[in-house]
Amino acid sequence: MMIVDWLQVVLMAGFIGCWLFWRDQRRRRVLSALAIAIIATAVWGIAIDRWQVGGCALFGMLGLSAIGVSRWRAARAEKAGRPARPWRLPWVTGLLWLFLALPLLFPVWMFPVRPLPRPDGKYAVGVRAFELDDPSRKGVSGVPADQPRRLLVRIWYPAGDVRGMSPRPYLTRAEAHSSARAIGEAVGFPLLFDHLRHVASNAYEDAPLPPGASGLPVLFFSHGYMSFLAQNSALLEQLASHGYMIMIVSIQHTGDSGATMFPNGDVIPMEPMPRHKKSGGKPDPVLVKAVVAAGPGERLDAMLKLRADAVRTNDRIGMRSATTWLADRLFVHDQLQKGAVPAAVARLVAAGRYDRVGELGMSFGGATTGAVCMVDRRCAAGVNLDGTDLGYDAFNRNMPVPFLMFHSDPLDVFKLLGAAAPAEPRGSNEFSYEQFADAGRLPDLHRVMLVDSKHVGITDFPLFIRQPLKGMLLGAAPAHDLIETQKDMVLGFFDHYLRGIDNHFPKAQMARWPGRLVPMSSGYVADWWRTKSPAEQEQLTRRIDALRRP
Repeated sequence: MMIVDWLQVVLMAGFIGCWLFWRDQRRRRVLSALAIAIIATAVWGIAIDRWQVGGCALFGMLGLSAIGVSRWRAARAEKAGRPARPWRLPWVTGLLWLFLALPLLFPVWMFPVRPLPRPDGKYAVGVRAFELDDPSRKGVSGVPADQPRRLLVRIWYPAGDVRGMSPRPYLTRAEAHSSARAIGEAVGFPLLFDHLRHVASNAYEDAPLPPGASGLPVLFFSHGYMSFLAQNSALLEQLASHGYMIMIVSIQHTGDSGATMFPNGDVIPMEPMPRHKKSGGKPDPVLVKAVVAAGPGERLDAMLKLRADAVRTNDRIGMRSATTWLADRLFVHDQLQKGAVPAAVARLVAAGRYDRVGELGMSFGGATTGAVCMVDRRCAAGVNLDGTDLGYDAFNRNMPVPFLMFHSDPLDVFKLLGAAAPAEPRGSNEFSYEQFADAGRLPDLHRVMLVDSKHVGITDFPLFIRQPLKGMLLGAAPAHDLIETQKDMVLGFFDHYLRGIDNHFPKAQMARWPGRLVPMSSGYVADWWRTKSPAEQEQLTRRIDALRRP
């Protein structure tokens, strides 16, 4: 908790205690002072983006009103010559104050301010940000037609001596007021994550590299749609801190992310999402069928209908953004490999190895990761954190490199759609990363589900929200499990496939999380495919190929 949180708790507890037990003539003056202090603390909290204490101003204002009424009644009694009432413990009104205080303080408890968990690697973590511009792509994602594609890149890396340095905040005030607000706007409350500027990270800005650092393995990371590049900082810090010295390049995809704030202070807002006609609050029946239909053939047919509609309308996410994000990743990789970066980060960038890299992303960034690994031979291994293959880049195709598909628990999705969950869990990418005939057979294609998690829970956000809201938005699993399972699986995967360490992945990592991590298989897709005649298989294959992006 922050100082402003504790101060508000102490002041409100003091007010209630004074109301109940203070008996002499100074009581009203002390209560008035406490009420004013409560209001001032609430205003202070709002001013520093700790909006959660702001509602406590109501307590202070009601307290001043009650004291004013009490004084007025005492003055009337004195004027009328009525004797003062004998002292009685005001337990009824005291309980009313208590019952008012608890819900007003509830947001303070619900949205804690606590530092990111410390990474357990032997290296300190450094972080630097810079901008890369692509003049060959202009007018992309809602910017003026003559403006080049501008990308914010942040690198987390193993650092050398950080003595005398302070870690950067999770978000600066400017970042909280720009990048993070898109998530709040998505749930109808833009200020939701403004307080994250008070969260301490473990990364030191502009920290030096370790002596002699060179040839460091590189990971590229993309965030989720409408989010921001720091959303998985706990994971990225863990990777950067570990002994195998991994350097992470995180890209904020301008226009499809929260507002992007560049190092020079420029801000490019998110391109507004198109408004769709309302359907009376009911989900698209074709989408429902694609998720809950009993047979793979029915689900595939529905998915292809959805894809055909996306192609026909040149859908922003499945068509335009999928193309843009893939181009972003390839462009940034090319620039770093050539050393075409600002001079301030040239030494840092030169320390990386770019001919054989790991690719990583969450949600739409995870889907982009799959697309990159399908086309870029520099990808040696990839991880998709719960991203649906909306671009269809890996649909009915074998992933050519080791790949980890890390799923959230789909149970709540089935409940929302009024359907029973299948006996064997299946994810949203059951038709991607393997050809139908080979489904369930690729030895280096790993599908894992995190039980009692929700999609947005595979980020840092479980650290910042408590139950019951956390369960509704992020999943019922403890925040520790939601964060640490990501770290264990991703670290173990890249350690094994990028560095060649024999760490018994994935069995050893999953054994540490019995009942929380469960394997998934798409072998049933191959079983279904074998029931089709060669003519039917060819017809489906042609139908799929016709829907791919050029």
